[in-house]
Amino acid sequence: MLKIEKFQTQKYNAKMYNKTLDNPFGISKKNIKYSLNHLNDCTENPTIGLLARKKFETHRYPFISYKENHEDLYSNFDIKYAEDIFEKKYKNLYNKTGRIRKILINHKNIELDKINPIKKNIKRKFYNILAKII
Repeated sequence: MLKIEKFQTQKYNAKMYNKTLDNPFGISKKNIKYSLNHLNDCTENPTIGLLARKKFETHRYPFISYKENHEDLYSNFDIKYAEDIFEKKYKNLYNKTGRIRKILINHKNIELDKINPIKKNIKRKFYNILAKII
């Protein structure tokens, strides 16, 4: 029987987006298409898109090439437009919890394919206090 993995296209698009950024050879037209697909996935389902982006994030090459590729990619009009749409939708959907979601994703408290156990430590207390303030 054929096993269909959940969020397969989102994972593939996020993987290609991150390969585009973490590449010593620069940006190609094909890579821009994959990046647009990933940004469209993020617009359709922001949390899944950001979780997939974080899961496949790599930094194999020097940070300078990553930063240059990021600047080159976001100098493209289509990418800039798709990112603006994504940011507007994210702010509309998660007006109060958007910052906390991004913090949890960046610190890998939540991941795409697994649930991490709750850790009772100072970081958890900080998130609880921060959630009450917001």
